[in-house]
Amino acid sequence: MIHDTAIDTSFLLTPSGHVALVFDDANFVRAEQIIFHSESGELGAILHHQYHVLGHLSGKLKQAFAAQTQVSLSSLRSDGSLLDLTAEIIQH
Repeated sequence: MIHDTAIDTSFLLTPSGHVALVFDDANFVRAEQIIFHSESGELGAILHHQYHVLGHLSGKLKQAFAAQTQVSLSSLRSDGSLLDLTAEIIQH
């Protein structure tokens, strides 16, 4: 797991090889797309038609995001319930 401060996000690789993003701000769970720049490792989200940098990946996480087409997005809502959605990963 990597924690990045661009947008408060944790990057996860599950034991089954799937990728996931956990946000402190539940609004980012509603991202329309996740953009992965394979050369630089930059990961970003399109939310409300704006690009937001989530952070930079390296190593196994970078390889895992390059191999995936979907990512799980989750966060705790203000009432304590879990918001968990899936978004498309666009490879750049």
